[in-house]
Parts: sequence; C-alpha cells; structure tokens
Amino acid sequence: MTEVVSVSLGSATRDRTAVLRLSGEAVRIRRIGCAGDYAMAARLLSRLDGTVGAIGLGGLNFAYRLRGRSWPMPGAERLRSMVRRTPFVDGSCFKDVIEPQAASALPGHGQALVVSLLDRPAAGSALAAVGYRVQVGDAHFALGVPVWPSQSTFAVLAGAAMPLLRHLPREAVYGPRQDRTRTMDAHWEVIWGDVQLLRRRPIGLRGATIVCGSLRTDDARWLRERGVRELIAPSPPVNGEVLGANLWEAVLAALYGRALGQDEIGAAWRAVQGSGGWFTIV
Repeated sequence: MTEVVSVSLGSATRDRTAVLRLSGEAVRIRRIGCAGDYAMAARLLSRLDGTVGAIGLGGLNFAYRLRGRSWPMPGAERLRSMVRRTPFVDGSCFKDVIEPQAASALPGHGQALVVSLLDRPAAGSALAAVGYRVQVGDAHFALGVPVWPSQSTFAVLAGAAMPLLRHLPREAVYGPRQDRTRTMDAHWEVIWGDVQLLRRRPIGLRGATIVCGSLRTDDARWLRERGVRELIAPSPPVNGEVLGANLWEAVLAALYGRALGQDEIGAAWRAVQGSGGWFTIV
C-alpha cells in the first residue's frame, strides 16, 4: 500500500488518516500537525524521507508567487532541505491548476474576495475570468489591516512589501483567533480561500458562497452557523471532509513517482478522479 503523509505546521487537532483506492491502487493518507513547531516538522520530514510514497507540506508554501515574481519562504526552504529522496510538494501546483476549475460553478457576477492572493494567485485570475470584481484579503487576514485592494493594486503593494514580510514568523499569520466578528452581511458574493484565516479574523459571511480547498466538519459547522449560502470544494470529500491541496498533490506525486508540473497535473487528476470538476458541499 502506498503511503502519503502531510506534515503540517497547523494544529494536530486537524489530523486525519484514511485509505483511498485510486487508479486501482490503495493509498493510505495521513496528516500530522506540528502546531507551528519547525523543529518537530524537520524531525518528521527527516524520518519520513525515503520511507513513504510522497510528502506534502501543509500550512506553509515553499514560496509565494504573484504575476511572475516569487518570494521563497525561509522556514519552508529549511524544511525542504530535510527531504532528499521522496517527492515533496506544497500544493501550489494543485492550487494553480485544479482549484481554479471551481470558478465554473459560480454565476460570475458581483464582487469576490480572495482571502490570500499570494497563496492562491490563480483563484483571483479564475474569478476575474468568469466576471467577478475581485478584491484581495491578504492585508486584513495576515496583518489585521482592514484594506481590500484590487488585484492590480495589491500586486504593487506585495512587490514592495514581500521582501521584508516573507521573514515574518508563521505565528504572525496563523496566530490565536480573534473574537471580533463583523455583524454586517458579506458584501462579497464569493469568498475564496483558507477557512482557518477566516476563523482567525472573522468577517460577515451571511449569504456568501465560500470556495475552500480544505474543510473539516467543524469548519463546515462554523460556516453554516454564520449563514453562508453555499460551500464549494475543488476536490471530492473524503469521509465527509475536504483534504488540503498539499495532500492531494502528494497523492498524485506518489502515484506517478515524482512531483508533477503544471502541464501534467490536470491530466493526472482527471485520470485519478474521472473529472477535474468542483464539488458542492452545502
């Protein structure tokens, strides 16, 4: 049986184990949360290297990219150096190629918010392509600044700020949750991104469609309590929950014996899933 492990900088309370049958092969998937402990993550990665089919990195990207520019993340680069023999991916290719297909499920009018454009640049392009006016949430959800710039304005801001901000500790972004909640209903028809960031700095969500790449049962309950209209995921639920992009990309890497590029992952996903489509959860 092929084994795939996601080593995440996120909380261990979100850990899961499941067995999938894909392309006639059994794949055991595991998520191991390290709660922001880089030393623990490094030890796990070193131990797993060469012993599993593929490894995904959760809660942190190797680099953040926007409009042809790239900013490697120092912490992720150190973790990346621990893995030499096993395919090691961060989900960026899955976010770039597979997740944007969820835009085809949307009506394509009104205003949309991308929670973090640096994390999911292709989401912004996909939303704009189907007709949305897109705003960007990075400044608010990462830094607490209540600013919602357009994609073009944010690209300028990111170009100036990221050489410095990429050195911020992960805790500055995924720190303790805040209790303040905006009471107004969402003024975005669509909100696309990481539910954990939405939970850290809550905003009004009533009436919005949420597109999320990872969704646990308690996340779905929390969103429903806030009156969201619909939850859409770009990958099929596993035991009622949606796996993170890094884990799905690692599954594909394990099945093919190597990390896949952007020109390959779409065909590989269709071969495994039967379609590259979207899945409505609520």
